Amino acid sequence: MKLSRAKILVSIFILIFFLTLFIISLTMTVAAIYKPYEKPTLHHPLGTDNAGRDLLAYLLRGAGTALQFGILTPALSIFIAIFALFSIFNIKTERIMNDITNFFIAIPKYPLFIVLSFALPPNNWIALIVLSLLLWSNPFRILRPTFKQLLESGYVKSATILGGGSLYIMRRYLLRKTAQLLISHYAWLAIRAIGIQAGLAFLGIGDITTPSWGYMIRNAFDNPFVIYDGEWLYWVIPPTICLISLAIAFLLIAISFEERRYRTTYVSRMLRIFW
Repeated sequence: MKLSRAKILVSIFILIFFLTLFIISLTMTVAAIYKPYEKPTLHHPLGTDNAGRDLLAYLLRGAGTALQFGILTPALSIFIAIFALFSIFNIKTERIMNDITNFFIAIPKYPLFIVLSFALPPNNWIALIVLSLLLWSNPFRILRPTFKQLLESGYVKSATILGGGSLYIMRRYLLRKTAQLLISHYAWLAIRAIGIQAGLAFLGIGDITTPSWGYMIRNAFDNPFVIYDGEWLYWVIPPTICLISLAIAFLLIAISFEERRYRTTYVSRMLRIFW
């Protein structure tokens, strides 16, 4: 239990750290107002890029984009999944939602985003909503059997007989009993959302005017001078470390809540054996 708390505290510290970096970046300019390809100095600790932007300010501002996708995308995806899970209260609706879920699961995410990039305006908020609409099927598929199992339990059936509506059952029993699973899957979705956003930015898809760690890495590969002159240490390594660190923060959350869930399940099974 102490180890799980330590993991959660570390993850919270990392998230607050990146949020602080983003707030600090708001006092800095990411405009192209400096001399391009400047070497690291006291005024520009990471130097400047090919457009004359301060790489440190760009790096810190990119934390906001990563947190935007890492926090909001899984939240919206799980909200859509929970709304879709109301279908378990009706057999016909459940069958339809199950077919829709299988369709969304089968959709290849990266190729679809590449196609949509030509049809949709380059806006991170639009990309976030589209990504959430593509990722909701995953939590739905995982939560559906757990919710159906809970519906068959005695106390839920009793609440239904006493007049409990679907909204009451969902809020009072299903969501409360699966809170740890929801948080764990939220963290896994956050890791996936951050990775997809960084990958798409690396491919040059999305709003390239908004600072992003993925686009920062892409910019280094677009300038061979940076690779051959050794400047890639300042263009590639810092955003890569930031991406890994932020992913680790959500990974620790996922692992700690999964450990708690499995421990609770194990204890309940042991009680059933000796009861």
